[in-house]
Amino acid sequence: MHFVNARGIDCKNSASFWRFFACSLMFLSLILVLPSAAKAESDEVVNQSQWSLWGTVEFGSADLSVLPKWQDVLLKIKKEEEVYAACDADVLKCDTIGLKDWRVFVKNRRKKLQDSPSTDEQSNPLDLLDDVNSFFNQWTYIEDMYNWDLSDYWASPLEFLKKSGDCEDYAIIKYITLKQLGFDVSNLRIAVVKDTVREIAHAVLAVQGSSGEIYILDSLMNEVLPQNGLLQYTPYYSVNEKMRWIHI
Repeated sequence: MHFVNARGIDCKNSASFWRFFACSLMFLSLILVLPSAAKAESDEVVNQSQWSLWGTVEFGSADLSVLPKWQDVLLKIKKEEEVYAACDADVLKCDTIGLKDWRVFVKNRRKKLQDSPSTDEQSNPLDLLDDVNSFFNQWTYIEDMYNWDLSDYWASPLEFLKKSGDCEDYAIIKYITLKQLGFDVSNLRIAVVKDTVREIAHAVLAVQGSSGEIYILDSLMNEVLPQNGLLQYTPYYSVNEKMRWIHI
């Protein structure tokens, strides 16, 4: 069975088997990462963060080489920046509707921030986070196996805007959008978690406001909640472009 979402993306209604299969492989890939991540105590940076994702103890490292899919995405994003800038300068150079809509969204949100300089979006960011979360959640969830014929693939923003994606792909484009809207990357993390209700791996974007509260942008819901409102999640690891952390 196929359906077309509001963005005009024709996609197969993925069987629950493939969701379970993909998430199980995500977990297996994590197991391969953990032995290297456990060496964090000897790496150059350890446990600098003041975060406590879902009450866990975390150990950090600046070595991202054990997360090659994330490194690949960062390289693709660097190459795509010229495309983002060209679309910003002239909407006729936006090669997809999704790209145009994204850049217009970012432009309008920047203007709103500039028009309200007294608003500290990072201290009390829920309005902005809700807008970002619900904007991207309009794209239909599509399994990597259907999109890429791969069990696990981390998509860049342009790839997501063309083909949509699965949980980590939503988190990646939300991460980049908030970075473009002025959030320091030290306050942003893609978190790979265990969903203890569905008993599968999942990925979300975690955002720390200047007050210290941690908010979760989830592809499964438009409402952004503080982490204590989503107690079904147990983090395996989290990452931004500077650091990675394991959680115990």
